[in-house]
Amino acid sequence: MYDFASVAEWIKLFSGLLVPIIAVVTVYVALQQYNLNHRQYRLALFDRRIALFYKVTEFIVVIVEDGAVRSFSTCGQFLRNTRDHQVLFHAEVGQFINRLYERAVKLHAIQVKVSEEEQQKEIVEWFAKQIDEAESPPSRAGTTAGSCAA
Repeated sequence: MYDFASVAEWIKLFSGLLVPIIAVVTVYVALQQYNLNHRQYRLALFDRRIALFYKVTEFIVVIVEDGAVRSFSTCGQFLRNTRDHQVLFHAEVGQFINRLYERAVKLHAIQVKVSEEEQQKEIVEWFAKQIDEAESPPSRAGTTAGSCAA
């Protein structure tokens, strides 16, 4: 029949292994939850990042199409629409957005003077080249804790 001594040894062996098995399963579940939360965080940021991307490219396209900045309030609206860049991206993207704003203000100032058409043309051409820069992903260098690759 059954040898009760060997059954007792098996029970002792399994009860000794139960704690490490539970620990391994717990660590596995915790890692899976961490990965899931990280993916959800990135997905939540993606929606905000893509909205900001569309606002930047729309601003550039309007200036290139019109060859001018309609009003100074257009520049201010652009700045308000893109203020989240500090939270959503690293400094390189913020510098790009600031350059766009500064050039738009300069273009508007030139339009007011009307006599500086050559400078106006140069700035409009600069904006036309920015579409490529806006669509290219920024380098991974200089990323901050608040930014993740989308």
